[in-house]
Amino acid sequence: MAGDGAVFIISPPGSTSGALGLLLLVSAVALMLSGVAGTLNKLVPAAVLIVSGARFAATGIYELSALEPWQDAAGAIGLGLTALALYTAFALELEDAKGSTVLPLLRRGAGRRALDGSLDAQLEDVESEAGVRKIL
Repeated sequence: MAGDGAVFIISPPGSTSGALGLLLLVSAVALMLSGVAGTLNKLVPAAVLIVSGARFAATGIYELSALEPWQDAAGAIGLGLTALALYTAFALELEDAKGSTVLPLLRRGAGRRALDGSLDAQLEDVESEAGVRKIL
């Protein structure tokens, strides 16, 4: 992230930054909101966004407070996030290569219809999707 880089360049090593902490907390909220919206279709990819937001939040709290337990928590969340993201990426790649679900991504709603439904089911709500023109 460009904000991280700018802060790291101008700050002494080992210091914390309130501005970076605030940026990370705002980013955490944005990621978590995207993740919550994603739970309507694909739970595992949505979990990646929510856990990413949690990691940003823990790092942001550390940057604001300089309390080491928050730095440790951010690291632990980051390790879990790495495992979850690797699983998700691998599952999506296998799905793309095989054309069917191999590892579960816990799809539901429109996400499930995209793979399991008939063509009619997949096109059911296409006229009301974002980006589809109502009048040509």
